[in-house]
Amino acid sequence: CLDAETSMLLWSFNTGKSIVATGSLEDKYVFFGSEDGYVYCLDGSTGQIVWKFYTGGIVSSITSTLKSKKAEIFFGTSNGKFYCLSYKFDSDDFELKWEKDYEHPIDCTPVIHSEFIYFSTTNGNLYCLEKGSGDEVWNREIGDTRSSPTIIDNKVVIQTLYDGIFCFGYREGMRLWQNKSIYG
Repeated sequence: CLDAETSMLLWSFNTGKSIVATGSLEDKYVFFGSEDGYVYCLDGSTGQIVWKFYTGGIVSSITSTLKSKKAEIFFGTSNGKFYCLSYKFDSDDFELKWEKDYEHPIDCTPVIHSEFIYFSTTNGNLYCLEKGSGDEVWNREIGDTRSSPTIIDNKVVIQTLYDGIFCFGYREGMRLWQNKSIYG
């Protein structure tokens, strides 16, 4: 961790393998995943480990939300699992709220909008889950993608490798348009 003003090293933490995921910061806690298969929670001011959770797959993406001194942490893994952990601040443990198996790697950063969470799998599906329960609201086949979805004006937009850009209604998943013009 670097000081934002001076760039001086404040602390460091070694997971034993590469950290390939962008972390998430809530309150004073840092959440991130590693190629060692763990999701870590560190105290952001000291770098001390608070807890870790083993997934069995590489964790290459993570996002979180803050709700009344509690964080919900969402992430996918290289072994096709998607998780929601809940962490009450100043405790020394977490709760596994739910876990889903999609059988294909999830290496995009999930995005939260309203009561939903969106992510894609490497086999070309875009998913919308209810973030509280993990229940699937909808999924759409979009073609090969490594992109993370984004939300624009209550619409879910995602780029694929070969089939262009798709836009879906965020709640019902209706395809609003597809643009292939970026491929010539």
